[in-house]
Formats: sequence, structure tokens, C-alpha cells
Amino acid sequence: MKKETLHQDAIIPHDIRYAIDKMRQGKFMRRAGWNGKDYRIGLQLRDAGSANTEPYVYMLVPGPSGELFRVPWTCSQTDLLAHDWDVVD
Repeated sequence: MKKETLHQDAIIPHDIRYAIDKMRQGKFMRRAGWNGKDYRIGLQLRDAGSANTEPYVYMLVPGPSGELFRVPWTCSQTDLLAHDWDVVD
């Protein structure tokens, strides 16, 4: 079996660990494989006004007038194993 090596110009895939780390820094994430063009996920951490006792991941989905709706998000196995996670600017 041939051993793969990383070259300086190689593209390093962004897996779910990368996505979680970035969300902990306050970034929003998306996958290239998602059908929804402007879909993104974020991490809500517990704060003084939070009714939730644990952090949770949510998705922002664009509405018909361009507003963003916050909805619960659960990771699928496809999302969990994907390597196409990107930061939303």
C-alpha cells in the first residue's frame, strides 16, 4: 500500500472536528455538499440568560424575505464523516 504524503500546496480537508473548533471560536460553518445555498450552522454556548444547561448546534435557514430562521440541527452520518466543511464569512 502506497503511503500518502502532504505537500505544501496540498488541500487539507476540513472535517467535523475543524467545524466544531471554528464554531467554538464564534464562526458559522457550512458544507459544500449541502443543497441549501445559504444554510449554515452555529454553536450556542450557555450564558447567563440561557434556559439551556448545555451548548447546542443550530442551523440558520434563509426565509422567503431574506431573514434567517434559527432551527435545531442534528448531525447526520454524512455530515459527521464529511471533509468539505468551510467557514462562512
